[in-house]
Amino acid sequence: NTVLIEEFIKGKEYRFLVINDEVVGILHRVPANVIGDGEKSYNSNGTLAQEEYHLYTEKRDGTITYAEDGTKIDHYTQKNSDDGSVDEGTISYDSSGNARENKYEIKYKNGDTKSGTIFFEEDGTKKDEYTSYAAGSNTTQKGTYSYDSAGELVSNEYILNPDSSHEVTIKETYDGNTTTRETTQKIIGDATSTVVSSTTYGDDGNSILHKTVTDTTVSADGTTTTVVGSEEGYNEEGRHFITNTDAQGVATTRVQNDDGSYSIVSNETSSEK
Repeated sequence: NTVLIEEFIKGKEYRFLVINDEVVGILHRVPANVIGDGEKSYNSNGTLAQEEYHLYTEKRDGTITYAEDGTKIDHYTQKNSDDGSVDEGTISYDSSGNARENKYEIKYKNGDTKSGTIFFEEDGTKKDEYTSYAAGSNTTQKGTYSYDSAGELVSNEYILNPDSSHEVTIKETYDGNTTTRETTQKIIGDATSTVVSSTTYGDDGNSILHKTVTDTTVSADGTTTTVVGSEEGYNEEGRHFITNTDAQGVATTRVQNDDGSYSIVSNETSSEK
């Protein structure tokens, strides 16, 4: 066993092959090495392939992956909050380096989780967002947020207690300062009952119109279908009105008088209407 030790001389090393006093070859010797700082990886063409970072003040770590042309492919982050929750996310990019999708999951200390996916247009504005909340292994809420071309929120629909015996769907739509909220409650028991209510709000945040309809479907034992509805709002004269529809389909409308009392102005069945 022989070990050859050579004195290290800084600089490039070349070895010459000489035959008959003539140089026939030159070899540039490059020792085995790794280019990097322990946090970056490089493609074969020398461009940055992957970069890790650690933001200690924010308690956030991340990894960014790049294509050979230098555009981002994806960006993974993880943040450990002071309250014990862990926030993880992955942003995916298109071939032009624009963020198009952001998947995230927040794990809370009590075992609950919130996960979601945000989609982006090419210019970076939000397109849609899907969210899900879970308490342990049970999903308690699912939601969908939709945005217009300017990235402004136009609708928000979410389900409370999905796939349960008491499922509630709430949908809000936004038009300027006007908000319309529609709530649907599905109660499953001896007979399936659905309660739908919607409220429209004006620029001042006050309710303009509120509707509620209860529909009980026919059960296996032949329960009669029941439809009960109510509508509340303001007519063209600005007077408050209330319309109630009973199980027989008779609608009664009351309009508020100047003194605050109410008078019946119509009483008709759904067939007459």
